[in-house]
Amino acid sequence: MKGLKDFIVRHFSFERSLTRRVNLIMLISAIAGNIVGAFESLFIDLPIFAKILPIAAVVILIILLIIGFNTKKTRVLNFISIFITTSVIFPLMFFANGGFQSGMPFYLLVSSVFIVVGLKGIPRLILFVIDLTEIVLLCSIYFNHSELFPVIDPGVQAFDISSSLVFSFLIMFFFAFFVKKQHEYDSKKIKEFSELYKKQANTDELTGLYNRRYFKEFLKIAISTFGDTGKLHLAMFDIDDFKIINDKFGHLYGDEVLKKFSNILVDESFDSIFACRYGGEEFLILIPKRTAEEALEVVERILQKTRDTIKYEENHSVTVSAGFITYSKDMSYEKLLQTVDANLYKAKFSGKNKVAW
Repeated sequence: MKGLKDFIVRHFSFERSLTRRVNLIMLISAIAGNIVGAFESLFIDLPIFAKILPIAAVVILIILLIIGFNTKKTRVLNFISIFITTSVIFPLMFFANGGFQSGMPFYLLVSSVFIVVGLKGIPRLILFVIDLTEIVLLCSIYFNHSELFPVIDPGVQAFDISSSLVFSFLIMFFFAFFVKKQHEYDSKKIKEFSELYKKQANTDELTGLYNRRYFKEFLKIAISTFGDTGKLHLAMFDIDDFKIINDKFGHLYGDEVLKKFSNILVDESFDSIFACRYGGEEFLILIPKRTAEEALEVVERILQKTRDTIKYEENHSVTVSAGFITYSKDMSYEKLLQTVDANLYKAKFSGKNKVAW
């Protein structure tokens, strides 16, 4: 069972080429139909050619199926397989089985499904024209020269038409179901890739926080939404002596410090607090819907958590400095960032490990 499951996954997984899977499924369906036809012909009074044809078709189709499992030239094989099936085998069986006295017209219609799903571009158009031309010719020959076709017993005719109708319906239902599942899978993958791309475009790779570009757009929206309320605050953080930490312990350790500080910001990012990595060891948080005193408490808490949780060399603490500002009326986006940046440097040059506003 495991071997069969691995075989199915290897050849029929949604990760595989659609045209390849369509070709394999079409060949399997055609083989199954011809096997049924071969057994059926044993109990029907038909010419010997009509009895040999489905057996020969099964052999040819099995050879194509084996090639299909092993070749990488999927498009070429698809064209050959569909051409042999729809333009050679089906028309011959139409003649051999009595034309419209049998169920072969249903298979001629199924062939259009194979062409549409299994081929693309010019090859699809070529085979469609060939297939349509053959159907018109077969109809013309049947209605103008019916003597060329064997006469089928009414009872056998009813059975053959019924079984062919059921089998054709199952094939088309299966293909429709297959295409629907493929569409669902493709839509899911497109959505996943779109979300991944959006995340990669808007977030910092190292910390997982939003990046500077996305923060800029979000801040503009926040200003238009909360700017007149007096409850929109911005804080900028800079990890103290980060260059010394990097030089002394290496960039990998420095990266760990950045990630640990980011986690502290994430822990505080509740109820609309919005954090981003602004660049290097600088971070920003946007705090709406709070008074200035409440927002300052958030900033002070971040500084305290940093001292308590990020340690190095004999319990020395990593510290951060912060600049803080409350948005005031008519302050531009650029002015807001310039002011909070100036306040940050005020904290840095007045002893570090503090917040200035």
